[in-house]
Amino acid sequence: MLGKISQGTCVLMRSRIIQIILAVAVAAIPALAQSASLSLSSATGAPGGTATLSVTLATHGVQIAGVQWDLLYTPPDLSPNGSSFYVTGGAATAAGKQTTCNIVSPGDVRCLVVGFNSTAINDGVLAGITFTISSSTTVHASQLTFSGVSGTDTSSNPQSVSINATGSTVSIAQNNPTPPPATLSSVICNQNAITPPGSAACAVYLSANAASGVTVNLSAGSGMSVPGSVSIAAGTSSAPFAASASLPVLTPTTAIINATLSGVTRTFSLNLSPAAPPPSAPVTLSSLHCSPSTVAGGTSVSCTVSLSGAAPASGTTVSLTSSSANVVVPASVSVPNGANSVGFNAFTTVVSSMQTASISASAGGVTQSANVILQPAMGSLSSLTCSPAALPPGGSTTCVVLTGYAVPAATNVSLTSNNQKVAVPGSVTIQAGATSASFTVTAQTVTTDFSATLTAALNNASVTFSLQVSTQASIQSVNCSPTTVVAGASATCTVTLTQASGSPINVLLSASDPKLSIPLLVQIGAGATSTTFKATAATSVNANKSVTISAGISGIISTATLNLSPLDTKLSVTKLTCTPQTLTGGGAASCNVTLSVAAPAGGASVVISAGSTQMTMPGTAQVAEGSTSGQFNLTSALIDHDENAAISATYGGSSAQTMVALVGLKPLSLSCSPKSVTSKASFNCQIALNSAQVTSSLSLSVSSSNEHAIAPASVSNQLRQATIIFPVSTTLVSNVQSSVIAAVFHGITIHDTVTISPAAPILNLPGRLGTRPGKLVGFTVTASDPAGLPVSITVSGILGGAVFNAINGYFSWIPLATQIGIHSVHFTATNLALVSTTQDVVVDVGSDTPIILSLANAASFQDDGGCSPNAVVSLLGAGFVNMTSKSAQDSPIPTEVNGVRIKVDGGYQPVLFAGEEQVNFQCPALAPGDKFTLIVESSTGVSAPLNSTMRWARPGIFTLDATGKGQGAVLIANSATIAMPHSTTLPSQPAKGGEYISIYATGLGPVKLDVAPGQAAPLDKLANAKLVVDVLIDGKSVPVTFAGLAPGYTGLYQVNAQVPATVVTRDAVPVQVVVHLPDGSSVSSNIVTIATSANVQ
Repeated sequence: MLGKISQGTCVLMRSRIIQIILAVAVAAIPALAQSASLSLSSATGAPGGTATLSVTLATHGVQIAGVQWDLLYTPPDLSPNGSSFYVTGGAATAAGKQTTCNIVSPGDVRCLVVGFNSTAINDGVLAGITFTISSSTTVHASQLTFSGVSGTDTSSNPQSVSINATGSTVSIAQNNPTPPPATLSSVICNQNAITPPGSAACAVYLSANAASGVTVNLSAGSGMSVPGSVSIAAGTSSAPFAASASLPVLTPTTAIINATLSGVTRTFSLNLSPAAPPPSAPVTLSSLHCSPSTVAGGTSVSCTVSLSGAAPASGTTVSLTSSSANVVVPASVSVPNGANSVGFNAFTTVVSSMQTASISASAGGVTQSANVILQPAMGSLSSLTCSPAALPPGGSTTCVVLTGYAVPAATNVSLTSNNQKVAVPGSVTIQAGATSASFTVTAQTVTTDFSATLTAALNNASVTFSLQVSTQASIQSVNCSPTTVVAGASATCTVTLTQASGSPINVLLSASDPKLSIPLLVQIGAGATSTTFKATAATSVNANKSVTISAGISGIISTATLNLSPLDTKLSVTKLTCTPQTLTGGGAASCNVTLSVAAPAGGASVVISAGSTQMTMPGTAQVAEGSTSGQFNLTSALIDHDENAAISATYGGSSAQTMVALVGLKPLSLSCSPKSVTSKASFNCQIALNSAQVTSSLSLSVSSSNEHAIAPASVSNQLRQATIIFPVSTTLVSNVQSSVIAAVFHGITIHDTVTISPAAPILNLPGRLGTRPGKLVGFTVTASDPAGLPVSITVSGILGGAVFNAINGYFSWIPLATQIGIHSVHFTATNLALVSTTQDVVVDVGSDTPIILSLANAASFQDDGGCSPNAVVSLLGAGFVNMTSKSAQDSPIPTEVNGVRIKVDGGYQPVLFAGEEQVNFQCPALAPGDKFTLIVESSTGVSAPLNSTMRWARPGIFTLDATGKGQGAVLIANSATIAMPHSTTLPSQPAKGGEYISIYATGLGPVKLDVAPGQAAPLDKLANAKLVVDVLIDGKSVPVTFAGLAPGYTGLYQVNAQVPATVVTRDAVPVQVVVHLPDGSSVSSNIVTIATSANVQ
């Protein structure tokens, strides 16, 4: 068990950590490498004189064939001495090179040392450059610096070589006194007013160029936000900053921006304007509502008109109209100032029948309406009926109470029975708009006959009905079918009793017209409840009439109505119709035959025929007795031609015809998409049929007119689908060609044309590239053609100073300081068929001024929310340095490396590494939750401040490839072996179940031992973590025996944990560190992997 770590263990840890850190995250910081350098000699002169400086190359073993640099000077103090202000140096001459210099702009001389050979230049002078010292200059020294220094090697495909450069100074002997120091002149913004949220670009100005860098303090009021200070570099007289207001203002406000230097304060007034209010929507008439919507005539209705908003100061006048003279409304109403609505009354008159009136309200071109229904005044009930009228004991009947008019609202009708043996509900409700309501009456089970009088009452009006309850069977109903018969035809009628009788019962029958013959009585046998009889119409019926059939027992009568029609001796077919009238590609239609009069007894058979062999239908259509029409169906076969089929219906000597159009199945069109393709691409073609009613598979022949367009020989349809889709592939072509894709079905040909173009050439380009002013960026562009055609490459959007060699495809560019930003260079490859491909290479020219993009964990490279005590973090950005990256070489870690310092709230922090795009430093031991401001100070300038927050912990585990992912920086405890799959380049083996591992991380939070910033953790005592640290291996928590700072190192933590005994053999088992915070929450590290090996039993 690793319960404690001994001094000897610390030594082992240190050796292992050295191997790991040099191999992984901290070692991933670029190492200091030897590179060539340029140096500039110094010179001394007087105003009006000259100064000559030598540019000397030190190769340090690097093979250099060419050099380019920009020498930056300060005009008008210095200026190139005439047109021949430079000479070629001895080292350049000895290598067969020539030096040429040109004035790019005042203050910038660009020189190039090249020759028509690849001979390496030896150490020595490359050029001598002479400057004239201005006779009016008052400075004592003028600084000269290099920019854009680069070189090319001696290879056949020249590659960029990094060259460091050091400038110098021209000392100027002055007789005049030193000028007074520059003072703060003003603070000015580019606009006088903004509308928050918003910002303004501002700057501070000095009375003269600063002799050395100065810091101007800034402040602002009225909700404005400005940086706490801004720095003005030596030799310049101004510096920009941004002033912003994040919160809107309600009234115009003036914000004062203050700038202070050496006790002198200058101000600028910035007006903050409130945002303009949104335009208000116009007020319109939104609704008209009247209540109640249904009233009895002679009453009034309350109505309300509403607006979409408040009425203006003058009010809103609304015009009113009514569509009925029985509803009277005022001519207009006015919605008063500030109100949204106004009411009015509509008066109605008495009506004798139900009516509907529309009330309309109009204003501003908008009209709204509401309907009012007028009902007659309520009157008495008209009737109360029950069916059946006689009940057996325990039986029930349905009764209906009728008003004779539609009630305007739900109305309750009181119900009573004068005999308690017949139960009725206390009331029944006639719903609004209805004229009646029904209810059920039930008789008690008794042994004697009785009667009950039922009463329905409403508003002092009542109606009655006498209900008979008999222990004897009584008549319940009589019904006939059909309900209409022609002269000489019969209907079958059924008499039904209320209950079966123990002995036969005679039912008396009568008809209201002698034209209908029925028996005088029928007998219902014992135990039966019904019987039937025939009702026959006389042959002499010569007009339509209705006859009432009555059936009675002991005074209880039930009736039925039978309609009689005269016999038409000229019965004929009058009409034949079929739907649909057109059948495409087969299908079915429904047909209807109509007779002149109702069919006689036994019905009528109508003969059906068709004038086409493609039609299938029944030979006859049956019209039922008493009916005037009959129906039949027909179907059409699947055909490939068009024809019209005549359908005939014949009865006796009469007939009727209709036509059904049979449209043959045929292809309508063939359409291919896209219409133009490049070779090797495919496209789809679609055949449209004229019908989806296809019940069998069809085959269409397909062809292509061009061998480079390959289509299937035939295609088939899907059942009941009107479209057929098929693919066509293409092969390589060297010129533009066309192909006709055709399909044929039963002599009908459809086609479409597709253009096939040669495939575009393939460009091979680098991805996004980054560089800086004065640094060479170069790459080679190649292209190939799929069809083997010759390809030429052209470039557009070429940048100033860039060169592209179209012969070998090499692009080179040394950007100027004025070309900072993202640039796109457009390369186009065109083949012999004039088909081209254009792609871009994006070149990002970074700033020479430090720019912070993010603050990330140095192990996981995740932007995880800020610093934690003792942790190593990475600032990621651009322009931190303009020279080779460097790492700290001493312990304690210094606060400046490679000219870079990190200031946190005024204090400088230990810097472990400084490169062009990354700076690693140790976080201060601030209290968790504290806000802090971070600034990068470098020889390239000062960054904008980055605001962040100190956290308890932000854990991250180092990885072998320094990406924060994959194989972790994890050793098997007490060994120099990495817990990873076996490797021939690193000591490595999988961790076994039960073994201990050491995990190397950062950001585990405060420790229980005071360790000064930049100092390595002591070797003689352990700096244990204050917070509880857990380790998850394959998602399972494992024992942790130590968590704290790694002895002998700065900002590096070590966690010792035991591998579960149950692990299996795997190359990538996830490992994660979890730190538990004082508030009960926790934070987790990135997930890395280790290799494990199962224990062999």
